[in-house]
Amino acid sequence: NYGVCAKARAVGTINAWPGAYAEYVVMPERHVFPLPDSVSFDNGAMVEPAATALFSVVKAGVSIGDTVLVQGSGPIGIAAAKLAKLSGASKVLITGRKDFKLQKALELGVDAAVNTQKESIAEAVLRHTKEKQVDRVIEAAGSVELLKESIALCRPGGTVSVVAFYERIVEQFDIDGLVFGDVTLRAVAGSLGMYKPILRLMACGMLDLTPLITGRYPLLNAHKAMADIRDRNDTRVKIMMEGEG
Repeated sequence: NYGVCAKARAVGTINAWPGAYAEYVVMPERHVFPLPDSVSFDNGAMVEPAATALFSVVKAGVSIGDTVLVQGSGPIGIAAAKLAKLSGASKVLITGRKDFKLQKALELGVDAAVNTQKESIAEAVLRHTKEKQVDRVIEAAGSVELLKESIALCRPGGTVSVVAFYERIVEQFDIDGLVFGDVTLRAVAGSLGMYKPILRLMACGMLDLTPLITGRYPLLNAHKAMADIRDRNDTRVKIMMEGEG
């Protein structure tokens, strides 16, 4: 469990070594995984977000027959919803504000998508599960309000798995909702040990996340890609940067 080391560092994220857009990066051998011949480079580029998503599903304790609510329709949220289905969940709902992204989740096999600007999450949970609460919640949106609602929508004895960053202090947090509901709150940072299972799922054809690639840019157009991440948010899920040649 090396991820809990106080001196842990990663590439390209918090407390990080640089690595983005570099021509070469030196990595310890234990952190390098061969891409199976049956996995495309496009799908291979999705391994890291998929591994983080899987870690959130594992920490949530998703098991056969569970009902699962995934908050957030970004790449990690959509991947987590798909992986929850592959983990045996009987019903998986995903929330978001953009119909384009929610449709991508439905195309990957998620049971129901909830546009939070058009429908109450609580009403959607009741309509799709016939229950007022779900067994597991994965919070991948980074919204304080959705975090609070996640706790309220998690059944007694259930688990809320938090894989988002908030970059703020969460005030007026309903700690009693956790205590009296015996709800477990799990923090998810990184993707420890998840690369191999993700690669196996991809290699056998059970996990194809290439439909989430909604834009391609050569490395020379990196500045435009960054601008489009902001300006094309309605129709952008994951952008692929491609090296010349």
